[in-house]
Amino acid sequence: MNKNLFFLAVLLAVLLVPSVAQNRNVPTRIGYVNVQKIIEAHPKYPSVKAINDAAQAELKPLQDRLQPINAKIQAGNATAAEQQQAQVLRQTITQTAQRYQQRQQTALKPIVDQLNELVGQVAQRQGFAMVLNYQVASQSELVIYADEDLELTNAVIAVIPKN
Repeated sequence: MNKNLFFLAVLLAVLLVPSVAQNRNVPTRIGYVNVQKIIEAHPKYPSVKAINDAAQAELKPLQDRLQPINAKIQAGNATAAEQQQAQVLRQTITQTAQRYQQRQQTALKPIVDQLNELVGQVAQRQGFAMVLNYQVASQSELVIYADEDLELTNAVIAVIPKN
């Protein structure tokens, strides 16, 4: 008898919970944005791009110097001095890249924080419960298809302050 009452209680809960949830006006739409496009539309993005350009300008000559030495190492023709030089160059490249990456992240943080807030505002106004980063969702195969009507990229760009 107790098992029957328990089963009946669980069955009622399973049947009633969806109807109660449906009576609440909860948005169920899932949208997506092109995060890179939104970031590039931000008025402070040129400062981030300048950091990236400076990094490339500093790293490219180092990488160009390392390439022929790496070829000699792979062919087994590198001297001990060249192997040491390659190690120093790799270390310099890594440290330089990390330094620029930290500068870029520092410059990006306030932009991303503001854009995340704007995405949330646009999503709420348009009745979206969730917004995905389209690139991440498609690369991870989380999303295989998304209707273009669910894209919020242009709506978010439209509300980015121009200063």
